[in-house]
Amino acid sequence: MQVRIFVDEPDVGRLAPQQKVEVTWDALPGRIWNGSLSTVPSTVKLRVSRNVGEAICILDNRDLRLLPNVNVGVTVVTAEHSGVLTLQREALRVDDTKPYVYQVVDGHLRRREVDISLQNLTRVEITSGLTENSVVALSADGSKPLSDGAAVKVVP
Repeated sequence: MQVRIFVDEPDVGRLAPQQKVEVTWDALPGRIWNGSLSTVPSTVKLRVSRNVGEAICILDNRDLRLLPNVNVGVTVVTAEHSGVLTLQREALRVDDTKPYVYQVVDGHLRRREVDISLQNLTRVEITSGLTENSVVALSADGSKPLSDGAAVKVVP
């Protein structure tokens, strides 16, 4: 099955033919169709209020469960690392110098600079600065801003 996707202008340069594609459809939660990019955008055009390039994906839809002309979610895998340390993107903070997180150490927050690599909308790869068993803080809705040295209680 062919799927036409619209890719925002800043992301067009990261696309290449044969990159892995994962497609989801809200009507069948948890189901993923796998495929690859067949064509990449050769131009960028204004579509509604966004500058986008059009690409074509080829999917395996042997069971015909994905219907034609439906709206789907598409993830193009531009890079992949396995066996790496990741954390929720919302735990990452950035200032003028370097990315950092607030690590919980002995009931207090400690600012830890980290090096990052691949990231998506929800996760970020940590290449140095934390270990696998590190506990990091996330901001709670309506709470005070996090700060170095603040006392905290870890809630499972």
